[in-house]
This record gives sequence, C-alpha cells and structure tokens, in this order.
Amino acid sequence: MRKPHTPEYMKAWRLRNKGRKVWEMWHAAKCRAKRLGIPFTITRDDIVIPSVCPVLGIPIEHQTGKHQSNNSPSIDRVVPSRGYVKDNIVVVSFRANRIKNDSTTEEMRTIVKFYENFN
Repeated sequence: MRKPHTPEYMKAWRLRNKGRKVWEMWHAAKCRAKRLGIPFTITRDDIVIPSVCPVLGIPIEHQTGKHQSNNSPSIDRVVPSRGYVKDNIVVVSFRANRIKNDSTTEEMRTIVKFYENFN
C-alpha cells in the first residue's frame, strides 16, 4: 500500500512540475486558437501562474495532466475574440473561468443583482 504524501513532498512536487503545467496550458491554448481560428501570439513566458486566483481569491493548484479541479490554473481570454495575445490573457482559477465562460459583463451583473435581492 502506498504511503500518503506529506505536505512538504507535495509542495516540492508542485514546484518541479510548474514548468510542465505552463507548457501544457500553452499547448492547449495553441490548439484551441487553431480550432477557433483566433490569434495566438503568446509565449510560455507570457503565462504567469499566480499562487491565488485574482478573481475568487482561492489557492491555485499546479497539478499536471488532463484532470481539472476548481483550483487548477486556466488561461482566460479577457476579450475572447481578440484571442491569445499578450495583453488579453490572465491566468485565473478554472472555476472563475468556467463562471465567466460565455457570459457577458451585463449578464453577470444581472445575475448578481438577482441574487443580492435574497440577502
């Protein structure tokens, strides 16, 4: 039976695999851009993974592979039609990016107003 990993081991593992995660995110974005026919000019250096999601304030986890959790880093195209260009991307949590997904700013405001009435 496998021993559970200690927090120290997991921290070191995440640091070792951070570069791999950046490459995976860059490559996936390149494939999406090609499929969607949108600009792609970013380099791996343009992808900066924060330790905390700038939108939701939750910790970002640096696991590699296809598994996505709410805390996984995700490249957000601020203005989707502009594509993956340096001044149009930010790394946020997968949860924040999913919430935004295809919503307009006005739709998000409408949702917030609706739910604020219940408080």
